[in-house]
Amino acid sequence: MSTVFRSFLYYSLILYFISIIVFLQNYNQVTYIINIFLWISFIIVIVSERIKVFSVNGVINYYFFFILYGLFSSFWAIETFDTIFRSLQLFIILINLFVIWNAFEKFNFEYTFIYGILISVIINYLLIFGVFHVPFDIVMQGGGARVMGTVGSPNTLALLMILSMLVSIYVIEVKNNINKFIYFLLYVNIFVSLYIIVLTISKKGILFGFFLFFIYILFLLKRVKNILKIFISLILFSVAIYNFVGIETLNNNLERVKSRFSYMSEAFESKVVTLNSTTYRKILIKDGLEKFQNKPLLGYGLDNYKYVSVIKEYAHNNYVELLASLGIIGTFLYYAMYVYTLNEIRYMRKSNIKYFLFIFLLVILLMDIALVSYGSRMHLYTLIFISFIIRKHIIKENRIKI
Repeated sequence: MSTVFRSFLYYSLILYFISIIVFLQNYNQVTYIINIFLWISFIIVIVSERIKVFSVNGVINYYFFFILYGLFSSFWAIETFDTIFRSLQLFIILINLFVIWNAFEKFNFEYTFIYGILISVIINYLLIFGVFHVPFDIVMQGGGARVMGTVGSPNTLALLMILSMLVSIYVIEVKNNINKFIYFLLYVNIFVSLYIIVLTISKKGILFGFFLFFIYILFLLKRVKNILKIFISLILFSVAIYNFVGIETLNNNLERVKSRFSYMSEAFESKVVTLNSTTYRKILIKDGLEKFQNKPLLGYGLDNYKYVSVIKEYAHNNYVELLASLGIIGTFLYYAMYVYTLNEIRYMRKSNIKYFLFIFLLVILLMDIALVSYGSRMHLYTLIFISFIIRKHIIKENRIKI
């Protein structure tokens, strides 16, 4: 019977990871229902197997103190209700982090995350390429018709594609007995993910997605036998683009990308007066840092920067958002999770996956310059997944029973 309960927990986890992507923007109530089933299945397994000792790690501990401090900031927040409500939302994520970590640690269910991500991106591929149709927009209306998939945001979709590249590379690197057809599909997924990133026309997605790709290619080039594989893969991908997308469509997409980067360059050089996304973010960053200087220690309260912002909007920058909302203390507590994880990587033996995980985490930290991630389930579940696989590799390399 315990096997049945474990299976229920296993598939509940996969469904939950899928739901936070497929239903992120639309039908979010489905995610809440699946989340409840996840908690119920976890409790049933714990009770049926009489598990009394639970596990936490640095990510969970630091996030707990971060939330606690955020809730405490309601004492000086401008809008107390917003701070308390936001803290409760983050607390639900914390419970999920606890459930996910223990499911990984006690039952080795870490592949539920990988399957959830890969199934989610396949669903997005089918919608983006018009195989199936849904009663909501998967392409942003206006603004260059940027693809946004089920997540409702081109930037979030680009992040999802980068994440799908990570899990594909991880499986390729660590699974020695992988089926050749699956191996091939994982490589295909890397290339398709890059193409979808181009369709999002997300500046940070394009910069960091292709950066990670080229870093991985450099890792592969250390093995002579991989050079031919890479060459053949690039040829096959080019042929597929030519036949299924077409040169004209590809050129149009590349022109849109070029225009976006051109606007960004002009904004940094202060040559434009129009309020595009880059100038908009520059204003918010400058304003947020000024507000931080007024209250550097405590900030204005969790989720309260928008009330003092010059444009009455959140910062679009995680560092600025946290500094203005929670000051130095709150910002330190949040990023302590990343410091902890980066420090854990040091104990892994030298390998492609060790260096790739390290670079991937640095990329996530750099991407925080252009998005607010402290309440992002995708970010936090990715961090707990990475933290677990680091721990598992350290234990395996030292031949310690997990």
